[in-house]
Amino acid sequence: TPFSLGDVPITVTTLGGTSNELTLSYTATFPPALAGEIVGFTGQPHTWTWGAIPGKPAVLVVAVNPQTVVFQGQEFIVHYIPIWAGLPWESGIASVTANLPAAAAGLQFLSQVWMLKPVIVSNITSTWVPF
Repeated sequence: TPFSLGDVPITVTTLGGTSNELTLSYTATFPPALAGEIVGFTGQPHTWTWGAIPGKPAVLVVAVNPQTVVFQGQEFIVHYIPIWAGLPWESGIASVTANLPAAAAGLQFLSQVWMLKPVIVSNITSTWVPF
């Protein structure tokens, strides 16, 4: 994971030697893109990772109600609970890990990232917690 946006030279070193250098370019993700696990287990860590615009405040929200609403062409989850707020790293990437509570057993929850100033939302992910 890069620490900032821009070009980064990459090489791979193995017992056979070092590869030629390859330059990768990291660019900001717009709109935000959220990746989450599709199955979670109570008492176990659950990780959300997303890419967004660096320096823009963001909020990670979850909801156990599958209802959404479209506002200004964007789909928002409703009846949400914010579980993280802050700024992504200089690369625009952020990650949060939390243990799922026992009360989540048998539930399916939705997750979404809201980037603020202006409000731009990520895709919606769904996670099922069988036990």
